[in-house]
Amino acid sequence: MIVAIVMCSSSKVRKECSAQHMYSSERFKANLIIAKQKSDVCYILSGKYGLLNLDEIIKYYDTDLNHASDAQLIYLVEELKKQMNLSFETSSIEKVITDASGKYLEVIACAMKQLNFLEKLDSRKCTFH
Repeated sequence: MIVAIVMCSSSKVRKECSAQHMYSSERFKANLIIAKQKSDVCYILSGKYGLLNLDEIIKYYDTDLNHASDAQLIYLVEELKKQMNLSFETSSIEKVITDASGKYLEVIACAMKQLNFLEKLDSRKCTFH
């Protein structure tokens, strides 16, 4: 199974809606289309909510992990580990592709390392283009 994790965007609609419709940047929209084509399952990494299913309903927020404290990052890594364990069986993962960068990529890599499947993160696929 190939898992795609698309990084959220600071450009958002200001209403409650599904995660895939919350983020309005052109980068996000383009990468989501490509991620859906290149993966078996696709998630969004939110700076507030962690790992989101595309149809999960969320409220508007303004959180940027690149400006988060170490405590916030550690908390998100722990949440991401829980979410990954609930969302998929790590042993069935062939690879994880992502467009994440900066602290977002660090959080993904740290969670995957602690769950013992960091080797599945395909660093050559860290962008979808």
